[in-house]
Amino acid sequence: MDNNSEYGKIHVKYDSYYTGNEIPKDQPGAIVRMNNADKKGIVITSGIIGLCILMFHYFGELFVKIIIKTPLITYYQTSDAIFNVVQIIYSAFCIMLPFGFGLLALNFLNRKNKERELVPLGKPNSGKLVVLLLGVGFLALVVSNYITTFFVLGANSFGFEFETAESPAAKSVSSFLWQVLSTAIVPALMEEFAVRGVVMQSLRKYGDVFAIVSSAIIFALLHGNMVQAPFALMLGCVLGWAVIVTDSLWTGIAIHFMNNFYATVMSTMMSNCKEAVYVTTFLVVNGIGVVLGVIALIKIVDYYRHKATLNSPGGLLPEGKRIYRAEAFFYEIISLPMAAALVILISDLIDRISYVG
Repeated sequence: MDNNSEYGKIHVKYDSYYTGNEIPKDQPGAIVRMNNADKKGIVITSGIIGLCILMFHYFGELFVKIIIKTPLITYYQTSDAIFNVVQIIYSAFCIMLPFGFGLLALNFLNRKNKERELVPLGKPNSGKLVVLLLGVGFLALVVSNYITTFFVLGANSFGFEFETAESPAAKSVSSFLWQVLSTAIVPALMEEFAVRGVVMQSLRKYGDVFAIVSSAIIFALLHGNMVQAPFALMLGCVLGWAVIVTDSLWTGIAIHFMNNFYATVMSTMMSNCKEAVYVTTFLVVNGIGVVLGVIALIKIVDYYRHKATLNSPGGLLPEGKRIYRAEAFFYEIISLPMAAALVILISDLIDRISYVG
């Protein structure tokens, strides 16, 4: 593995975790299957993640019941400040608390590997790469938005409607600032801690592509509706890759914040500005962002493909990597807490789909 990337060393903290799956020196083309220790490890790890997701689900239900039964519900419906404060408390209670438990449990599980960071909050290994990834992140944002829009319109044409929760548009500067805090800053911090931190980092031992895709799927399902889920799945893959190649959660937080802030600004403009002003701003911002994003993507691909690689256990052959990845997904979903969590999340998502003919 080449760790002499122009953008800094990558995967150094993870190189020592594959001692049970080494490529045989006399068989460089051999397919390396997942060993029993890793099979057991992934079942336990995904079980802990599954428990976090179950806690997220049931804590959310409990939180809603508490709010409904208190006088706060009246102010929640009429006050922008109270509405946004409740959203922030919800995030802390339903995301930080369950996944904070998961962090403690996973750290205990991996207590022998002191150098392994489940929440890498260090400085990114390259400021230049972070800037380029912000450009790629905006490009992914625009592309994912268009794909999701066409998907939703296509589903509607076949008679399907998707329920989604929408925040009221800001009508004042203070309302806008509250929305930025509750929908851009807080979610970027807490969701990245949970998904690209606790979930993805704990799964990286079994392959970076596996960890990125698994965390993106969980990220999509946690949104609970078919309007946001496809978008979250696509952007989640970009976020996961960005965190890994920069070895810092702050990169994912920055891209996540950019996405949510963009959505808040566009929503506010759409509700408070003349249509011509909104459309012009939308087209100009998206056009400039896409051009810069394409340039950034070309630069990253040009350098990254020659300088660094994602960790991919299973041997040197593509077939071996695919087999190992398939095994990882299999042992991930047979963990009972994870299986139960996936069933509940998918059920929640289906419940928000209606067929109107």
